[in-house]
Amino acid sequence: LAHNLMRILEIKLEHEEGIVDRISGKKQKKRIDDDIIKTKSAGRTPNSLVTKWHRTTQRCFQFIRWLVDCLDNSTSWNASMEILRPLMVKLL
Repeated sequence: LAHNLMRILEIKLEHEEGIVDRISGKKQKKRIDDDIIKTKSAGRTPNSLVTKWHRTTQRCFQFIRWLVDCLDNSTSWNASMEILRPLMVKLL
């Protein structure tokens, strides 16, 4: 339930505020590319189910820390956006 709510919030942030975690996606793509190279160098064929799979269960720690802090302090939406935007800009 918590994961689904965080995912919904991420989608809302992307559509309404333009805040997207691009770093995690880049790191994931690099890991997959490295795995493909290792697989090919071992003489095997990369499994497309693995290489095309998007790991939606991972959230960036910056996002989780921000969310917990805002929930603990009952921060308003506008105030929480003022806190989140500079944090995510560092990651963009």
